[in-house]
Amino acid sequence: MIKNVLHIIISLLVLSACSTTKYVPEGDYLLGTAKIKDKEHHADVNTALLRNYLRQRPNARWFSLYKLPLATYSLSGSDTTRWLNRTLRAMGEPPVLFDSMQAVQTCADLEQQLRNEGFLQAQVDMSVRQHGKKKKSVTYQLHPGTPYTLGRLRYVIGDTAIATILKADSTNRLLREGMTFNVATLDAERKRITTLLTDSGYYRFHKEYITYHADTTTLGSGLNSGDRERQIDLTLHLAPNESHRRYWMRHIDYASGRSAEGRLYNTQDTAIHLRRHVLTECTHLREGGHYRSSALQNTYNHFGRLQAVKYTNITLVPVVGADSLDCHIQLQTNKPSTLSFQPEGTNTAGDLGAAATLTYQNRNLFRGSEVLSVELRGAYEAIRGLEGYSNQDFLEYS
Repeated sequence: MIKNVLHIIISLLVLSACSTTKYVPEGDYLLGTAKIKDKEHHADVNTALLRNYLRQRPNARWFSLYKLPLATYSLSGSDTTRWLNRTLRAMGEPPVLFDSMQAVQTCADLEQQLRNEGFLQAQVDMSVRQHGKKKKSVTYQLHPGTPYTLGRLRYVIGDTAIATILKADSTNRLLREGMTFNVATLDAERKRITTLLTDSGYYRFHKEYITYHADTTTLGSGLNSGDRERQIDLTLHLAPNESHRRYWMRHIDYASGRSAEGRLYNTQDTAIHLRRHVLTECTHLREGGHYRSSALQNTYNHFGRLQAVKYTNITLVPVVGADSLDCHIQLQTNKPSTLSFQPEGTNTAGDLGAAATLTYQNRNLFRGSEVLSVELRGAYEAIRGLEGYSNQDFLEYS
């Protein structure tokens, strides 16, 4: 039945090329196409990526030729109580109606994105063309202009300890004098510095502590004089703050849960079911060492790989009056052993049989998350119609 319905739909679609505006109300227009064109053909402008900023996209085309989902929707009748009409609408796609307000907002979004990519004087024009009585197409014309570049670049770090760390890591900076001004790169540099500092003991550091000051009124240095009016002198600021503390790890303990009084179990509690050296090998934070965000993530990852552990929760508690942290690692373990039984029936050329599998698995054999799996399988089949094996039964075990 489904095959016949598909044949009918395909046949009707061929005859319904002019019916795609069937459900376009009077006074509205079907959005035919939405194109982005770079009038200046700038090498650094990727129009394909800019399509992500279109507020409206036309109905989908199959094989870039025909709007088959829209045509399928247009074949449906107005009576939605009928099964066929509901099915056609579910399979298809309703018409996308041209919205002038959405088009104007798209122009603004494209201009903003171009400015984020360094084209600070970019402009976007919109042209709308009508096709027939109920279709319109829109084209967004890009005028990027010349991109701005970074002139003089300064890092103003108000904390001397952080300044020392950043200076030692200066070769990994993402910002360079002469590069195209790009907001995404500026944000990436903030994230890079934040990752570096949180991996160097600064437990409470956030990228919001880093700000930029851009100055287009002064001339930069290091570029040709003809380009100086399109330079941006940039200063990265990191002001001193009470939160800029470098934390050390004081105590690390483990728990399999909490008692009724809220007390954490200690590392000798047998409820953890894991040997001490397994716990320490999976823990990348070290007592007496600096807090490191990468070590915290690696600790989560390594405990997550243990078959004996169901989930891990790590709590870091700042010590009052000290620049140190206590680390509580709470583990919930899986059941140490499981036993499963799986029966099945067989039928080989009319010969009936049965099979069963018994599986025993231990996920923590020697309290080190070692996995032992033993599977016992047996099968029996009564052979009746196979030539040369008359009345001979088949038995398998492993």
